[in-house]
Amino acid sequence: MRTIRGGASPVMIGRGSELRRLGQLASAREPAVAIIAGEPGIGKTRLVQELLERLSPDTVVLVGQAEPGSLSRPYEVLLDAIDARPEVDAEQLAALGDPRRSPVERLHTGLAIVSDLVGDAPAVLVFEDLHWADSESAALFERIADQRGPRLLIGTYRPDEVTRRQPVAGLLARMERRHAVTHVRLDRLSPSQTAAMLAAATGAPASPGPRPRCTTAPAVTRSSWRSCCAAFPGSTRRRWSTSRCRGASPTCCAARSTTSTRSATASSRRPPCSASGSRSTCWRAWPGRPRTS
Repeated sequence: MRTIRGGASPVMIGRGSELRRLGQLASAREPAVAIIAGEPGIGKTRLVQELLERLSPDTVVLVGQAEPGSLSRPYEVLLDAIDARPEVDAEQLAALGDPRRSPVERLHTGLAIVSDLVGDAPAVLVFEDLHWADSESAALFERIADQRGPRLLIGTYRPDEVTRRQPVAGLLARMERRHAVTHVRLDRLSPSQTAAMLAAATGAPASPGPRPRCTTAPAVTRSSWRSCCAAFPGSTRRRWSTSRCRGASPTCCAARSTTSTRSATASSRRPPCSASGSRSTCWRAWPGRPRTS
């Protein structure tokens, strides 16, 4: 197996469903095509790497990658995939790179090389960065997709870098018309997934541990409330009250601090002016209370 690029994190984050879809295609032992799309650095290569690590030992793996400038280098992806493989026939390799041979003959030579390496065994063939691939590599990808056998053909590309002039544009259109293509579009990670990935890469905890309870007493006292807010200086401080502490909340305790709540509490303590005693005394004690006849 050829080593491919890896990610910064020792574990893959947030691509479980995509990995399961590709794993099902690889384990079906039937011809299948999958196209993985996403912006640079989104995790296309890492997803492929995780898939290859989960394959059975009898699966043949070929991984080729296009590079910037590959448009002028025919069969660059295949040559990259078979680089340093001693089982490749030298005459076939020479015929593949011979510009004096016809395009059809060279294409058949490329298919023969792949067939000799794979045989009848289950296989996963990966063409990375198809947006940089030459027209010969694109034609080879299309012809491999037409072949029968227990193989999964995977192509990765960046949609934002595809123009109508590139070979991959016509390849994607033809593949869509002729094959049942499984499209895997990778979106950006969520904030929590990004934090988990950074934590895995740096070894730091993904999030701080649970906050301790503000107090162990059944009710909050003024001193315990001050201690709690001192422990969490970044939290929103509320007016002290005798409400029960709510534990791990960023706000230290369940203090009823809004004006409406204080007003409602104060009003509930006011005696009705119709109670026993002089109504004038009641109005002087509670000057804000509306007077009733």
